[in-house]
Amino acid sequence: CAPMAAKKKIYIIMPAYQAAKTIRSVFERLPAEMKEKDVRIVVVNDGCSDGTADIVNQIIQERSDTEMITHERNKGYAQ
Repeated sequence: CAPMAAKKKIYIIMPAYQAAKTIRSVFERLPAEMKEKDVRIVVVNDGCSDGTADIVNQIIQERSDTEMITHERNKGYAQ
């Protein structure tokens, strides 16, 4: 019997800067099937000051597949 292949995790990295008006709609458009897969969504809060972090924290409470990394100040997409 061959050993089972290790299940691979898919990471979706979502940069966010001043995205309070749009971040929830992005999550609403994600396919529902993603919750059933081994997918992790990582929101990178790039120093937002518009309430994006509060909204993402609400989403994290609703979705077990989501986490957030926070930069205290804006570092841009490359960092």
